[in-house]
Amino acid sequence: MKDFIFFSTADWDTPYWTNKQHMAKEFAKLGHRVLYIESVGIRKPNIKSSIDLKRIFFRFFRGLRGFKKIDFDINIWILSPLVFPFAHSNRWIKFFNQSIMKLQIKCFLNRHEFSSPFVWTYHPYILDIIKNLGQTNKLIYHCVDDLSALPGIDKISYDIEEKILLKKAKVVFVTSKHLKKKCSQQNKNTFYFTNVVDFEHFSANKKNVSIPGDLMKISKPRIVISGALSEFKIDFKLLNQVIRDNLQYNFVLIGNEIEGQNNKILKKISLLSNAYFLGYKKYSELPHYMKNMQIAFMPIKKNSYTRAMSPMKLNEYIASGLPIISTDVDFIKGYKFTKEIVIINNPEKFSKICNNLLKQEKISLFKAKKIIGENTWQERTNKMLKIIDMKV
Repeated sequence: MKDFIFFSTADWDTPYWTNKQHMAKEFAKLGHRVLYIESVGIRKPNIKSSIDLKRIFFRFFRGLRGFKKIDFDINIWILSPLVFPFAHSNRWIKFFNQSIMKLQIKCFLNRHEFSSPFVWTYHPYILDIIKNLGQTNKLIYHCVDDLSALPGIDKISYDIEEKILLKKAKVVFVTSKHLKKKCSQQNKNTFYFTNVVDFEHFSANKKNVSIPGDLMKISKPRIVISGALSEFKIDFKLLNQVIRDNLQYNFVLIGNEIEGQNNKILKKISLLSNAYFLGYKKYSELPHYMKNMQIAFMPIKKNSYTRAMSPMKLNEYIASGLPIISTDVDFIKGYKFTKEIVIINNPEKFSKICNNLLKQEKISLFKAKKIIGENTWQERTNKMLKIIDMKV
């Protein structure tokens, strides 16, 4: 069995789980041990934002608690590093952050006898740390987003650090063809695995799936938009027009507006009679909601960040048996289109598309498996481990 140090860009208990938490959990399920190091603050915090200040305050006290074991049956430990979440290029802050993290990690490795651990990172601000730990020969970069395109990121600093990381990594895994093209220019050992899904969790073949109480009052047909409501990722202008012009359908939004955002169009949408905001739902609850939807809508905005996206949400919808309407973004083109997956180029045609999809059966369990193929956590993790065994 292997030991891993995960350098994540997300806290373990963040409401919306992504690759980072799922991969760590999958490795632990296979018997590997994982030290999961939470975000060091990739985005520059806004000191005028009460939300950012609150996050910094709680992160400080979480950092003081030391290491936390997630579950006695799962070999995952969490570290909230005591670092300054800004000015990564400042040499004094960089020195302080690295010194504290190196000390914390060394203490953990010695205490738990982690044997020559692999370093699995989602960001490049770790190179000096692992160099002093002597772990540069087992470096894996899992590039799941083009983080340099996010608002608040120091793009110049990030791109410089990422190029160094790409050259030093023994293996690079990416989740989109755009990221593969970008990363393979620096590292020939770049492997493309699209994002995946817990098929059994979201499968439409579940028994005794009851309808949630807050969904019972919303009549069919229900069209779901699920996930964090980010103006950087979602085309709210399109969403507003579609909901406003299609009063015969009820649109169910599952997820909250992201912290610090105050989108005016989203406020307008909340006033529409056929728009229902149900807020954040736990991962364990999502299959109950998806089972009782008729269509999924993905109004993704086209920009430099979404160009590199491969959202897990797409496969979750498919596993749930939901036909999908999506904007014409790159990640959707990677799927073999069936009559259940439709691109919308003209919002005026939304009603016609919906009517056609509602006349059809939902995606069957057999067809969902065929569309998703081997894009499950277990299959992808096993393939990644085989590549690591060959290349590292």
